[in-house]
Amino acid sequence: MFKWSVEQEMVPASILHALQAVAGLKRGRTNARETAPVKPMTDEHVDEVLPHLSEQVAATVSLQRLTSMRPGEVCAMGAATST
Repeated sequence: MFKWSVEQEMVPASILHALQAVAGLKRGRTNARETAPVKPMTDEHVDEVLPHLSEQVAATVSLQRLTSMRPGEVCAMGAATST
């Protein structure tokens, strides 16, 4: 976001350079709990759920499965209209 903002001349390049110098978070340095990584659904689970979904939602899930799109990306496509 900041790289794009610098490119668009919305923020000075010095902001991007300063942010790049910030060190990443280190495991175990705070009391914040570490959560397990979120894993993808298994194909078997998706196959079990698809028959219980509406036609539109099933199509959305199938498209996401084939393309790795996020939900927002599928929704941004919009509905096809016929004339």
